[in-house]
Amino acid sequence: MTLDAESRSLFDLRRETQQRFSTLTDEEQRVMQLMVDGKLNKVIASQLDISTRTVELRWHNVLKKMGASSLAELVRMVVEAGK
Repeated sequence: MTLDAESRSLFDLRRETQQRFSTLTDEEQRVMQLMVDGKLNKVIASQLDISTRTVELRWHNVLKKMGASSLAELVRMVVEAGK
């Protein structure tokens, strides 16, 4: 793959990740950011004044909407997208 093709591929990946990110609700974005920051469900629930079950549901929605299967994969996506 040439440098131009690699650059386009990375650009496309970033654009796709940013499009997926835009589908998240504000609440899902907050949960995602706190998860990426390494916070535990109980801590997130306390900070956002919601139940741990609500954190789990929002986290599930984040993974589904972002097309990620794990926190590690989501962190990689966030870093690559520059979020």
